[in-house]
Amino acid sequence: MVAVDAMGGDRAPDSIVQGAVQAAKQGVPILLCGPQKVLLSLLPNNWESLPITLEFCEQEIGMAEEPGRAVRSKPQSSLMRAMQAVASGRATAFFSAGNSGAVLVASVVVCGRV
Repeated sequence: MVAVDAMGGDRAPDSIVQGAVQAAKQGVPILLCGPQKVLLSLLPNNWESLPITLEFCEQEIGMAEEPGRAVRSKPQSSLMRAMQAVASGRATAFFSAGNSGAVLVASVVVCGRV
């Protein structure tokens, strides 16, 4: 399963959700993390027939935010929840088109150093 930060990126959430749906149509299991109202408004009517699981969270980390501060102050952000899914074993991969510094900090904070 790929954990996806639906709110990360310049064209998020629309493009991210569209890409996740395309991957799911190819059989890739997706864990889509983001605000309930946003996700449900962007998913197609038949989304429940696809291998998509939703994880609702209301916080998001913006592109211009300072990475360390954002990760520490927003533990329930879509980026952090997706990263936590990998750390807990619920997902085997992570995707975010968002703040790359926050992705790096979150990976060290949540998953640890290799």
